[in-house]
Amino acid sequence: MTLPDALRPWATTLSTMDLDLATALGPLLRDLDEFIDAATTTHPHRGEPDGFGGIGLKGEPERILVSEWALARHFPHEFLRKAATGELLHTTPEFVEPHRRGQAAVLVDAGPDQLGAARLVQLAALIVLQRREPGLLLGVLGDRPGTWHPAGITGLLEARRTTRPDQSDVTKWADTVDDLWLLSSPRLTARRCLTTTESAWDERGATAVRVELNGLSTELTLPGRRHGVRLLRGNLRTPPEEEKRAGVLRFPSFPGAEKVLLARGSTDRDLVTLQVLSGIQRHHRLPGRVLAAAQVHNRLVTLVERDGVVRAHVIGNQLKRFYRLAVTAEELGIDPEQVAATGLAPLHVSGNTMLCRWNDNWWVLQAGEPPRVSEFAVVAPGNHHTDEPRTSRTPVLLGPPPLRATSHDGTRWRFERPPDILLPDGARPLGLHLFEDNRPGIVFQEGLIVRVQTAARTRTLTAWSGAPAVVHPMQPWVAVPRDDGRVEVGHLVTGKRIATMRGDA
Repeated sequence: MTLPDALRPWATTLSTMDLDLATALGPLLRDLDEFIDAATTTHPHRGEPDGFGGIGLKGEPERILVSEWALARHFPHEFLRKAATGELLHTTPEFVEPHRRGQAAVLVDAGPDQLGAARLVQLAALIVLQRREPGLLLGVLGDRPGTWHPAGITGLLEARRTTRPDQSDVTKWADTVDDLWLLSSPRLTARRCLTTTESAWDERGATAVRVELNGLSTELTLPGRRHGVRLLRGNLRTPPEEEKRAGVLRFPSFPGAEKVLLARGSTDRDLVTLQVLSGIQRHHRLPGRVLAAAQVHNRLVTLVERDGVVRAHVIGNQLKRFYRLAVTAEELGIDPEQVAATGLAPLHVSGNTMLCRWNDNWWVLQAGEPPRVSEFAVVAPGNHHTDEPRTSRTPVLLGPPPLRATSHDGTRWRFERPPDILLPDGARPLGLHLFEDNRPGIVFQEGLIVRVQTAARTRTLTAWSGAPAVVHPMQPWVAVPRDDGRVEVGHLVTGKRIATMRGDA
């Protein structure tokens, strides 16, 4: 890999990445290196004087060059003009910072306050500091104080903690090393503390951050979303073209209470199922366009369209009550080709009835009966024959019983017992679950960033951001399609990957 000349100082570390990723990270590295250099350069109030180091345009009057005072004597008007415009020349003093001895180490806050954009800055800062501090050590707040390891970007990427450290934790770590760098939010302080806060956003998330060190601050532009997400996931090298998966998975969805993930395949007739816990994956080719699907016990119940007629098609133990179900797409007011080009429509089986939602309407479908629009506004999670649909006249989120939240504006969500949960404007709710503090939390997306909002705090799920996500209505699971054709299922609380749906399986 041949790096641009500007990135040669960090060639050793960047050699672990492909050229595309290293080049994308380059501007952040250069800007951060210049900022750290400026923030740590000795100034008149630090270090011992060491003569003069040059000529500049700023300084005290006693450091104005003698030639400038000669100008004042013979050409006073020109002297005044230069003084007013800041053009007078001054001698620039030099200072020597006391020599630092001992081991240098960087201590990282890997808690929820530093997810997302701040983690990118931590990664860039570690690369910059590794060049400045040979033999740099890495520690993570939340571990036992003094548990230092050789600094490396892999170790930093794997360091994720769910708790917020406090200042006493920093003090305990500082006592175990000679010279400490701290990478954190402004909540924590140290003699050398680089803090990061998000400062600019677009519809997909943060685009810039404000960093501060030794009383100086600046704004840094982040790498593009595609490269940023790759870095945070630890995907440092793109696999060769021949290793990329040829299969296509589209529009993953959890169809109900069953522990099954569904997705569209390469065509509008292909349907892929994944048993999340067992990892068993199957590919089905249906006899028409797949419009809706649901897993009901050991059956896969679908609605398919062929020649303008929508019929039920069951894979597994048959349901005779739906044999004669047939309704025209015109009666439903849908364009089958358009529906098949989007996600699978929600489908609910209740007794002899199918409920399916198109164009924000729940349709009641029964064999031998014309379709009709239902009064229901929402259907509870689950597709068991004993389930009864629930109704609501306002937006509602249903989670594992008895979790339920309602809203009048889609922003403020009320529970049976306070407090309410307030989502940002434009947020897209994905699901409702209990989280590590045993409090209800709403999973939502801002752009393509997945977050969890409880009444007490907001947590960003960086590992599951970057694409339209779906959340299981009963289990704390999230599913996200990846660029290489896979769909990954992860745990909302632990962040661990549970299962993978492969496009080439």
